[in-house]
Order: sequence, then structure tokens, then C-alpha cells
Amino acid sequence: MSDDLEIVLDDPVSDPLDLAVDEPAPEPDASPPEPAAPDDGPLLALVARLDEHLAADAERAAHRESVIDRLHAENQTLRSGELERALEPILRGVLRVYDEIGRSTARLVGLAPIDATAVSVELDGLAQEVEMVLQTHGFERIDVAVGEPFVARLHRAVSSVETGDAEADATVERVVRIGFQSVDRILRPSEVVVRRYVTDVTSPTQPTQPTTEQPTPGAASS
Repeated sequence: MSDDLEIVLDDPVSDPLDLAVDEPAPEPDASPPEPAAPDDGPLLALVARLDEHLAADAERAAHRESVIDRLHAENQTLRSGELERALEPILRGVLRVYDEIGRSTARLVGLAPIDATAVSVELDGLAQEVEMVLQTHGFERIDVAVGEPFVARLHRAVSSVETGDAEADATVERVVRIGFQSVDRILRPSEVVVRRYVTDVTSPTQPTQPTTEQPTPGAASS
């Protein structure tokens, strides 16, 4: 009976070894993973705030510049006005001298012939007008006596003359132009001729009695 029995299998059993082996797993991807897209939101917000601060700073700077320009213009206007007000009394004094010159000219035209004494009186009057203008602004004349010692702070030597008198050395021989001074400064020193002592002078200058000369301003006295 065992010889007649035949077992037929529709699906023969595979090799047991084949049944134990699983299919190979897929190899992992060796390339690095794609990085995640950065979040630009905070950076963009920071840039926007910086732009706002820069715009505000630029606006403040422009405002400061406009204020500085305005203050400079106002200061210039103020200084110009102050200068005009300071000069106004001087200009009015000059106008008085101008008017006096016109009147003096009219009076001199009527003189026939010209009287030298009258001309001198007219010119002295003009000089006194100028002195009054200077006195109004705090300047007084520097009176110089002939024979007094030369003082460098008050006098300016325009020339010198030789003298054989040792005691007359460095004294005033003649006044050329009267100077003016205020309390704290010299407007113009008096211009004078100074005596200079020499031992071999041929014709020594004779001692002169101290007298104050009255030269016409701007012209040498005779």
C-alpha cells in the first residue's frame, strides 16, 4: 500500500532557508536633510525699526540746521542794527561838521581880499566841532607842551632835530598832529618832532619855554 500511495503537492514547500531570510531593507539616503527655511520675520522687523530711527534722526538734524540758520540770520540782523545804532551819533556829528564846512565856505566867499586871520578862525571852529564829536564818544585830546619829555605811550616821533643841550634830549620840539585818547585806550598818539642831543651840533636848538601848541588836526603847525 505504501508503494501505491503518491502524494502530489500543488505548491511544493520551498527551501526552509529561503523562508528564514527576509527581504533586504532599503539603504538610508546618505545626503543631508534639507535645512528648514529661516524665519526672516524678526530680522525684517529690526531693519524696519532701524529705518524709523534713522528717519527720525535725519528729521531732527534737519530741524536743528534750520534753527541754527535762523538764529544766525537773526544774530546778523541784530548785530547790524546795533552797529548802525552805535554809528548813528558819529554820523550825526560828522553831519554837523559837514554843515559847518558849508557855512564857513559861504562866509569865506564874502571876504575880499581873503583875510588869513578870518580863515584861521573858521578852520579852528571846524576843529572844535570834530573835538566835540570825539568827546561825545569819550575821547579827549592829548595836549602836548613843547619842551616836555617824549612819552612813547602818548607820543609818536615823526622826525627829530639835533640839539647841543643835554637836558633837552628826548623832549618835544614841535607838535605835528594832536592825538586823542579815552580812559582805556589811545585812539591816536600825538605826532611830534623830538629833540636829539649830540655833542658836535653846529647850531644847537635854543631852549624853548613850555607852551602848548594848537595845530590844526591833520596839518603841521607852523
